[in-house]
Amino acid sequence: MADASPARSGGYASDGASTASGATSSTGSGSSGPRAASRSRSPDAGARDDDRWRPSRAEDAASSPPAARGEVATDPNSEAYQRVQWENLRKGINGLVNRVSVANVASVVPKLLHLNLVRGRGLLARAVMKAQLASPGFTHVYAAVVSVINTRLPAVGELLVKRVVLRFRRAYRRNDKVSSVALARFIAHLVNQGVAHELLALQLVTLLLDKPTDSSVEVAAAFMKEAGATLVKEAPKAVAAVFETLRAILSEVASARRSSAAPDAVPGDETAPAAVSTRVRVVIEDVMSAYRTAPPFKDFPARLPELDLVEEEDQICHDIGLDDVVAAQSELDVFRHDPQFEAGERAWEEARKAILGDESGSESDDESGGSDDEDDEDNEDGAGGDQARAGSAGAASDAGDESEDEGAAGATMVEGAEAARANAAAAAAPPVGASSSSSSSSSSAGAAPSGQTQIQDYTEQDVVNLRRTLYLTIMNSLDFEEGTHKIMKLDIPSGLESEVANMVVECCSQEKTFKRFYGLMAARFCLISQVYQDLFVEAFAKYLATIHRLELNRLRNVARFFAHLLHSDAIPWTALSVVHISEAETTSSSRIFIKILLQELASYVGVSGLKARFFDPDMAETFRGLFPKANLRDTRYSINYFTQIGLGALTEESRQWLVDAPRILAEQRAKAAAEAAANARRARSDSYDSYSSYDSYSSYDSYSSYDSYSSYDSYSSSGGSRSPERASKAAKEA
Repeated sequence: MADASPARSGGYASDGASTASGATSSTGSGSSGPRAASRSRSPDAGARDDDRWRPSRAEDAASSPPAARGEVATDPNSEAYQRVQWENLRKGINGLVNRVSVANVASVVPKLLHLNLVRGRGLLARAVMKAQLASPGFTHVYAAVVSVINTRLPAVGELLVKRVVLRFRRAYRRNDKVSSVALARFIAHLVNQGVAHELLALQLVTLLLDKPTDSSVEVAAAFMKEAGATLVKEAPKAVAAVFETLRAILSEVASARRSSAAPDAVPGDETAPAAVSTRVRVVIEDVMSAYRTAPPFKDFPARLPELDLVEEEDQICHDIGLDDVVAAQSELDVFRHDPQFEAGERAWEEARKAILGDESGSESDDESGGSDDEDDEDNEDGAGGDQARAGSAGAASDAGDESEDEGAAGATMVEGAEAARANAAAAAAPPVGASSSSSSSSSSAGAAPSGQTQIQDYTEQDVVNLRRTLYLTIMNSLDFEEGTHKIMKLDIPSGLESEVANMVVECCSQEKTFKRFYGLMAARFCLISQVYQDLFVEAFAKYLATIHRLELNRLRNVARFFAHLLHSDAIPWTALSVVHISEAETTSSSRIFIKILLQELASYVGVSGLKARFFDPDMAETFRGLFPKANLRDTRYSINYFTQIGLGALTEESRQWLVDAPRILAEQRAKAAAEAAANARRARSDSYDSYSSYDSYSSYDSYSSYDSYSSYDSYSSSGGSRSPERASKAAKEA
């Protein structure tokens, strides 16, 4: 960068110190000089040293001239070729990071996105942190670069936040004031850009002021100047508590000064020692004067207009706490051969085209981008326009020769093709429910030209994007009404309404303690539509069946969440029909869940109100699982369970039934036996009447009557004129 400061373009202090020490040792006299050292070394030792420092074939290929590199590395699957590509990636990232400034940030970011940041995310995080420590004055610029990249590659922003948190903790433990101030400033601007959560900033200030010292108070004051404008907007009560602590420290300093200035005070002996010196008084008064302005921190804006490059709806915030157990992923800073190198490169190429657009359209935009940058430099919205134009810039970055060599820092680990595809898909897909301004600026980059084959995605990336949008909307809402309104405006696709219910429950479970915010939001959804009410009832049954998968704190939050919905009648009490209290149908986790649920309901409506609900005659069938009466074993188990959780008053009816159970069961068995015998008799009677009746099937009078069929008078008369032959024939026929 042409306007870079000498500190940024020159070497680091550690390099200078090592050079100075080497020069001192080489200019010594006597036996400690170079000749004495050469005399004391044997030829074999020199040969071993030469073999030890001789570069490998792959390293020699990476450092060889371009013409020789073309002959050595031609196979993409070879280690030499991949090392050469890695060196180009490292130099390109370092060069662009070292050149970025407020004026050219909108043009540098697209060039960074031309590089494979999925493979080199460790390199980018390392280069940004190293440049920020060398030039803290450019911290806001580096944070803006990270915020833009984070919208498309969240893994890069998450890795950077983790490393900054780890580096700050190490600097704080070592009492490294310079590094602590620089890293705290970086965290402040990451919070301002929406990359890190404001909870991280509050944890940092609390840590610094817990046991105040000169250095910690100065770091806290510098941090509040940088992040105060954002924290006042997001957490005004927490900021007021921080400044109350600063006022208390200021009072202690004034008290210590008065004690030391007393007439009877012994020189050098303070009767009321303070944790910090009087020098800190000026620092505290300075930051308090900035806080008292209207609006607070008016002279210390959270973001410059030129660096406000990301819409609030597109920001992806990483909720990483100061005391969380995170890994620096240092394995990303070393080179490793990737057998699926070509697949990873193809995946990144597709993602890059989706982010930046086609090469043909970007070249024309890049030609006109230079004059547009000059015209919009003084415009408040110029940075956003530059970013929109730079989003389609397609010229490949050629900053490798302009970057300084980082030495033996190594290369980034090449990720596998599967990880590359996953990150590329996340980068290519736009967030669901984005604002019209952000969608219009990226429509030319992500839309496929007409006439091409439409690709149907079976990876459910749209569901992933919807869940991410729902999570960010819920987390960034000030109250439940705002969150509900924003979610209803997202136009949730038909069939995906269940994601809303699941996300509300999951967000509630991840809190350290239960917040009524989520219960009120879920109740509002249930009042809006019967569909959401049914979905929350289904969610209750699902979480009850899989409650063993949740840890204790999440289990407690989920139980209190559904208790809130039940007592407010947001969901019907018939949802409890899936609860069965028996030794065979419960686990330790489900018993804890039911206990917290019932105790929370009792705290809302009282034991008497709970009893009235459970023993309503119209709801007896619904709560049969809570108070089973199928057998004595389950009844005793239910009575003991309710007694142990402090709700024994609900078991009075079950206890009475248990006393009368022998008589009731005997009566039931006798009644069942009597009914069975009556049914058997009735069945036999019906069978006799239907199948065996002589009067119905055979009657002599009906079938064979002499008078009806054969009459001697009809067929043969002695006085007739018939012949004897005809008379015998008639007799035979009769």
